[in-house]
Amino acid sequence: ARNLYLQGRYHMNQRTEEGLRKAVEFFERAIVEDSHYALAHSGLADGYGLLTHYGVFAPADVWTKAASSAASAVMMDPHSSEAHTSLAHVKSTQDWDWQGAEREFQLAISLDPTYATARHWYAVSCLVPMGRLDEALDEMYMAQSLDPVSSIVARDLALVHLFRRDFEAALEQCDHAIELNAHFS
Repeated sequence: ARNLYLQGRYHMNQRTEEGLRKAVEFFERAIVEDSHYALAHSGLADGYGLLTHYGVFAPADVWTKAASSAASAVMMDPHSSEAHTSLAHVKSTQDWDWQGAEREFQLAISLDPTYATARHWYAVSCLVPMGRLDEALDEMYMAQSLDPVSSIVARDLALVHLFRRDFEAALEQCDHAIELNAHFS
């Protein structure tokens, strides 16, 4: 189940329609292997959420699945940073429950301060919409220091610079993102 989960995360990080669809398949296979594997449920929640975010599925088609998978992950392992990150992402992107999302993100970060996705998603799906751009920038820098080869973190750091109207830094960060992977979205 762990191997299938890791393959799912790999494909999800490609942020392509094919990659996201493959990721969901891997997470579903991991759950078949071990139905109580919280990380697989967390991955499934993230995969469904991103499939909506990237316009592959309509929100009505998968948001219930994403929310259910995130809640299951937290129930199965309340000490999982990944599970709380998934639940926080659902709260921010689906429910616009900024306070609930922030509590979950902060809990996720306290459980594992080195989980880059928690800091990344806290920045872009919670702090940015609340207009807390300086805090978002700090979290993105931390995410990048934890995962310096992540194309999605590099791209979204450029977006935070853009939102802060620091166009020079945004352009420099775009160049860095292109250096990491010229074919990334």
